[in-house]
Amino acid sequence: MSDKQVRQEILDIFQWDPRVEAAHIEVTVEHGIVTLTGTVGSDDERIAAAEAIRHVAGVRQLLLHIEVWPSASGPDRHERSDLETSTD
Repeated sequence: MSDKQVRQEILDIFQWDPRVEAAHIEVTVEHGIVTLTGTVGSDDERIAAAEAIRHVAGVRQLLLHIEVWPSASGPDRHERSDLETSTD
């Protein structure tokens, strides 16, 4: 599966997954390495984004560069999560 096809499948999954607000997550794919960048409202949403694509064919590795900005804490307090996982 090409990187373009992998990216489109991930975008399709995010569109239909109610746990993920895809409008705030950028998806890039290069040689099967998927990078998710952006902000989400909770750590649960960050985890859901990673879980949602775990079984997408062609994903060799996942890099999460997603900031969590909980609405209760406001934008001044945030947590950055840089997580790298391999699906091999």
